[in-house]
Amino acid sequence: MIKILHVISKIHQGSGIASVIMNYYRNIDRNKIQFDFLVSSTEGGEEYISEIKRYGGEIYYLPKLKLTNFNNFIKEMDSFFYQNGNQYTAIHSHFYQLDGILFPIAKKYGVKECISHSHNTKFSDYKVRAIRNYLMSRPLKKYSTKWMACSKKAGKLLFGKSFFNSPKSKILNNAIDCKRYIYNEEIRENKRKEFGLENKFVVGHVGRFSPQKNHKFLINVFNKIKKNNNNAVLVLVGTGSLMKSVQDQVKKYNLENDVLFLGQRHDVHHLLQMFDVLIFPSLFEGLGIALVEAQAADLPCVYSDVIPDEVNILESNEVLSLNESYDVWADAALKYQNKKRSSSAVKEIKKAGYCIENEAKNLLQFYMNIAYEE
Repeated sequence: MIKILHVISKIHQGSGIASVIMNYYRNIDRNKIQFDFLVSSTEGGEEYISEIKRYGGEIYYLPKLKLTNFNNFIKEMDSFFYQNGNQYTAIHSHFYQLDGILFPIAKKYGVKECISHSHNTKFSDYKVRAIRNYLMSRPLKKYSTKWMACSKKAGKLLFGKSFFNSPKSKILNNAIDCKRYIYNEEIRENKRKEFGLENKFVVGHVGRFSPQKNHKFLINVFNKIKKNNNNAVLVLVGTGSLMKSVQDQVKKYNLENDVLFLGQRHDVHHLLQMFDVLIFPSLFEGLGIALVEAQAADLPCVYSDVIPDEVNILESNEVLSLNESYDVWADAALKYQNKKRSSSAVKEIKKAGYCIENEAKNLLQFYMNIAYEE
């Protein structure tokens, strides 16, 4: 049995990184590979915790890392790897800020491989945090034995241009359970009835309320859409620190009756059936897994050109600069008011390498190779 220790800052249902890891964990051959988790927070992750334990995984906790308790952090991590390090083939870190600290300790106690995984294309939404994260990322190239990323742009952020031709490098697609997203007319009709959206033009967005997701831009675009189509409704899925300010903006435009805030949901695969178009004006993305999910449901997507090219799978997408006017974005979305959707779009998603059944086998082989290579 090969054991892999995944290091992640938060394991909860609203975390895209946690979602990716759990997708692989569900679909990988657990007779050959077992995942354990070293996390700083499990708040909001009750379902994931029970699932991990059901699969036989263990969850351990990182102490808080601050300047005032740095020595204590080192001591606790040294103790953890002294007790547990020899059982892991690899430490697979999704928390790059800690790689330069954790990897040397893990290696000291027998962990053979240290995988650093890049999930984004910027260090933070906020300048001070971005500087801090950049500085903390500098040692990871020295201590990591493998470099992994969800896209080429994400790889370049942490590992530089050398990511593109290094034997250490691997792109791991943010794969999804394609079967869950296949377009279904019955589900679409039922969901639209549930929310009272029959005969509406439904614009959707899935993502946490943070600067990265650029909700204020989205509201401005929807305001233009509403002026052209009075039947338009915007549905926002997610939670986050900026939700209140976005709600205030909606009130400012007198759109309270036209914008639905659904919060965190477990039925996103069904909500995508209900939408007519997904608008995704992010300022940056490691990949943009919501766009992959939407395309599997043959949902037209209008998104910003800063998002990695790998996500552009179907021809029905519209890729726009954030420098374009709100009117241009609105017109792009309005083109899809009467688009007929197909259940066959998922074939293109699979061909592009985003179906979890195949990608879990690739990850299994990757772990097997590093476990048995000389």
